[in-house]
Amino acid sequence: MVNGGSKGGVGTSDANGSRNDLAHQGKKKGRGPTRNLKLAKEFKGGERYEIGWLNRRPVGPHARDLINECTKIVRAQQNVPIKSITKLRVESKSWRQMGSSYSNYRDSLKKKWFKQYGEVTEEARANVPLGLEKDDWNCLVDLWSKQDYMDMCLQNKENRDKNNIVHTSSSKSFQQRSAEEKEKTGHSPSRIELFDITHVQANGQVVNEPTQDALVALRNLTTQVNEGALQISQDQMFVEVFGPERHGRVRGYGARVTPTKLWGSSSSKMYDLEK
Repeated sequence: MVNGGSKGGVGTSDANGSRNDLAHQGKKKGRGPTRNLKLAKEFKGGERYEIGWLNRRPVGPHARDLINECTKIVRAQQNVPIKSITKLRVESKSWRQMGSSYSNYRDSLKKKWFKQYGEVTEEARANVPLGLEKDDWNCLVDLWSKQDYMDMCLQNKENRDKNNIVHTSSSKSFQQRSAEEKEKTGHSPSRIELFDITHVQANGQVVNEPTQDALVALRNLTTQVNEGALQISQDQMFVEVFGPERHGRVRGYGARVTPTKLWGSSSSKMYDLEK
């Protein structure tokens, strides 16, 4: 419903009765939420897509279609309410992607509808985003307002700020870039090759000096190995350039790739790389 008022006071009220002032919509209108109409049309015609998987991420020509469909589903709370998704723990690949899409959606809600209020959580609580149920919004505000959650977010931000190596893959996963390279060349890129692919722009340039230094160091080590002047694995090269691997993480393969996934639970390789 449209509320009357002065020119500066026009706004709308959603079904929950919370006011969404146009003042909060100062940014130029961009693309709306994906509806994945192309996929819906092709499914109606009986098309079926095969989705490849690499290190727990969808890859291949139709990976983006799956990601978009998962995003569309998590945005429609009549399918799975947000408070239910927060408690969901499943192991299937498709549901894991659903969880990833949910996390991205939740982050976008926090950035657009919560952060602007700072510590005034009651004002944020009263301004329910369009298309979101009030109970779901209250669930998110409660989560974001918890001290332990805020402490975790602060620590995560500090950790991100320490990382000055910048990739050039945008929203495309490293796994997808790896699959595209295999499709193009006929073989999967090595760890060093994948770092090169995901950190160099189309014009051959990198984003910043630390990334350039790391790239040059990896290339120099590779040259020494190829010439027989050095005997060292690519995993050891990464340790030489970036330092020991952190427990439970493996650099250069993309998000959510773990040592167990790559080398198995009984492998001693990660122990050697963490030294």
